[in-house]
Amino acid sequence: MMNRILTGWTFPRVFYLLIGGVIFIQSLLTMEWLGIIFGGYFTAMGLFGFGCASGQCYPIMKNQPAERREEIEVEEIKQR
Repeated sequence: MMNRILTGWTFPRVFYLLIGGVIFIQSLLTMEWLGIIFGGYFTAMGLFGFGCASGQCYPIMKNQPAERREEIEVEEIKQR
């Protein structure tokens, strides 16, 4: 767990941590419970590096070789 926290820091991860922390602290001071949950989620996402903060929000297709990509076959169904 400590390895995950201490390594792999990128700009999006730092951004999520900072913005989540600001939302969390501001919501805590004003007792906005939904904001506390929302800010806590983004703070945890930045701190522990999961979700979009770890770069896993989109598939990386361009890095795969062409022979590994699967072609999609479409079969047309005619109605009577």
